Amino acid sequence: MTHIIDNVFLGSYWDSMCPQIIDGNNIRYVISVSYECNSMPHYNHYKPDAVLHQRYDILGDQDMKPFIFETIYQTIKQAQQEGKGVLIHCVHGMHRSPTFVLYYLLRRYQATIDESLNYLKQRRPVVDPPINYLNLLLTLPKVKQTLLSIK
Repeated sequence: MTHIIDNVFLGSYWDSMCPQIIDGNNIRYVISVSYECNSMPHYNHYKPDAVLHQRYDILGDQDMKPFIFETIYQTIKQAQQEGKGVLIHCVHGMHRSPTFVLYYLLRRYQATIDESLNYLKQRRPVVDPPINYLNLLLTLPKVKQTLLSIK
């Protein structure tokens, strides 16, 4: 698992199962953006009151709906207000979950895609969202607004 910025952590399914990681980083929100992981047990399966778990069945960009990006963004903001950590994960923390973290970086810090992706790769070198995921980000209304405002 990698601490990205603020209260945001990016990781894999296995990170979501580790009590030392969840408890040790004050993570109280776990967001799974992986179809494959959502049928398997998670940490809150063993401690139901310990974390709020949001699950999104995402196989590819066709499942990445604008409302999911915005819901995750709002969850991160909520957790910040509460002083809690958020773990966003897919199977390996390389493709799907980094795309949602990129959305957060774009919205929160009004950075470009290149700046956000470079920062994310510095923090977690295995990050490698497919080009179609990056292109999808550019079509989202809130990202368009952000990119227009920084030109």
